[in-house]
Amino acid sequence: MSHRRWVASIVVLGCAASALASQFQDADSIQLDQTIDSLSSTNWRQRHEAVERLVRIGPPAQQRLEELIESPADPETRLRAQEALRQILPQRRIEPALITRDFVDANVAEAFNRVAEIEGGSLRCEPPNLIRNIRHPITAHYQHELYWNVVLDLCRKSGLRLRCDERGVTIIKAGPRAKFDRFCVSGVLLITMPQTILAHEGPHLAVFAEPRARLVHAELPKLDGASIGIGESLTNGYWWPAKRSQSMSLHGSVNVLLVESEQKLEAPGNAARTGLGGPLPISFSTGGVSATVLRAVHAQVGYQIDIQISVDPADVDWDALLFSTRTGGLRVYDVDDREMPFVRLSCDGRGPTNVAQLIVSPLPNSPNRPYKLVWDVPAKTVSITLPFTLDRPTSR
Repeated sequence: MSHRRWVASIVVLGCAASALASQFQDADSIQLDQTIDSLSSTNWRQRHEAVERLVRIGPPAQQRLEELIESPADPETRLRAQEALRQILPQRRIEPALITRDFVDANVAEAFNRVAEIEGGSLRCEPPNLIRNIRHPITAHYQHELYWNVVLDLCRKSGLRLRCDERGVTIIKAGPRAKFDRFCVSGVLLITMPQTILAHEGPHLAVFAEPRARLVHAELPKLDGASIGIGESLTNGYWWPAKRSQSMSLHGSVNVLLVESEQKLEAPGNAARTGLGGPLPISFSTGGVSATVLRAVHAQVGYQIDIQISVDPADVDWDALLFSTRTGGLRVYDVDDREMPFVRLSCDGRGPTNVAQLIVSPLPNSPNRPYKLVWDVPAKTVSITLPFTLDRPTSR
């Protein structure tokens, strides 16, 4: 499949919802139930069409398929569910989830869970059982509303708020004196000015993608109302230190590089008897990416792993591949399956073939060397430009 790299401009007036159509088909519970039931139809054509339909529905069907695979359904039905799930798992959102749902005296946990099912992913809560412990019901009506707008509204109705920092977006309890950050929703992005990121006191400008999306890089080509510094990656987001002018509003646009689909590379692989300390080189590949681990040695600053990387430029964007290593896409584990801290990755060339040098730190009080390398490769990427206006504080 050829690589598609395009720029889409989405006009956003203030924080108004845009009428974007998702790359995944909308499906309500009844439609999804009917499609799931068709997997066990006696008509082979209906079974085949059900798999195709589920793949088009995409991430919203993932949870139901996982439940079906674990159920006592007949083996052929489970195999068809596994095939649909295999094609859905690499998919990522590049356009926003649009929520159409009515909640009448609904349980808060059920409301958030239903929205997460439609989007295809969920936000982290702190503490983990926070939403489950909220007892008062809520009523809300949404008609093709952007995912982030729905989440913000549910938080306001439930006495919750969003904390945005280096760990991403987290749902937390809103205390009686809670200060609410300013937010703007633009397509798949939540744009805000959190006060503290990476122990740096604000103000900052930050963008975060929906849970099912994966953001690997962002740039601010235009910003009125503030001056910004050099940006850094966050968990599924990006941030810049910002110095506001006298203006009460920030106007600008952000270019984001999103992953449309990804594949997992693993070296040396589950079948290997030895890890990265064994005989080298070790080669692995998927889609338009192939890599060879040339050596893994102890260096002055940690462990150095040299990897020769080759990509097919028609399928994989070289810059996105390198960005993915700095946003949690490339991980190294020891023999006890503990992740080793990432230090840096350097690569002198611009692709499509080059040798990259990866440095990881040893774990405290551990003699273990690097054993396994796992890489979530962005097999297809899309660059999107989203205008925004961030003009007033969010209140409960």
